[in-house]
Amino acid sequence: MSTTGDDSMPKQAPLSLLTSFRIVLSAISYIDLKTNLEGEGGWMLPIISLMKYADQDEAIVDCARAGVTAFLKLSAFRKEKNERHKIRLAIVRKEEESDYPATNAHHTASLWNMLDVTLTDVIAVLLASHPDTLKHRTFRRIKLGISDFEYLTRVQRMRKVVGELKKALRDASQQSHCGVAVYEEIFALLGVKDSSDCAQYRKQLTELKAIRNIVVHNMSFVDDQFTEQCPWIQAKPGSEYKVTSSQYKELSNAVSGYIASTYERLLERFPPKSVTATWLKALSGDNSG
Repeated sequence: MSTTGDDSMPKQAPLSLLTSFRIVLSAISYIDLKTNLEGEGGWMLPIISLMKYADQDEAIVDCARAGVTAFLKLSAFRKEKNERHKIRLAIVRKEEESDYPATNAHHTASLWNMLDVTLTDVIAVLLASHPDTLKHRTFRRIKLGISDFEYLTRVQRMRKVVGELKKALRDASQQSHCGVAVYEEIFALLGVKDSSDCAQYRKQLTELKAIRNIVVHNMSFVDDQFTEQCPWIQAKPGSEYKVTSSQYKELSNAVSGYIASTYERLLERFPPKSVTATWLKALSGDNSG
């Protein structure tokens, strides 16, 4: 169910930056990359990992669709079909005939989960490596238990802080529940500039989170919250929402585009100092400093 016309479709993320991430992931092991990015450049690691995940997810979706087709073809030659096979055959046949709604829905939900975790980790590492950011008055209202300081590492404590901050911001505004809005509020607190590149993806990321919620919590049936957050989608509460293959692709591109643009904004606000981090900055086309 594609919901955006050609004029409103966000452009894809800058090819040079996405290509740079793929080069890095191919050339350096995860452990080496993590070692080189520890400290002030550590926030880059979750972003790079998400880009790798997005590439893998698209490949796996393609394989899943191909597997459905292969299963149906092989079933035609199978003489004996027990009850379990008949049930699977019915499920798979419906999946192919309907443009793979279950496959697309599951992977769409997973996309939001990964983006959500990535942004939380990015902010947690930034807070841990840049203590001055915690001087903002908003952070003074965050309360943590003594055990959080006794048994957790600094980054783990900052994840707790991010969690409490997200809760406080969402309690204060319904708009903060939509897409990446709460993360944009936190970025603003940290002095990260907004950009038109990121803004163009927010509508689709609101859509992505709303779809994830009904897939996970409501068996893909539209609820009132979905229609409130995504009024541009023509869907009534109680109706089943089917994610098409083209929509999944659009949402995947939106995740890649948003995270690439966010990476560039963070580079400007928190320039790296390590050798590997500086190299990644050069790969993105930023040769300042």
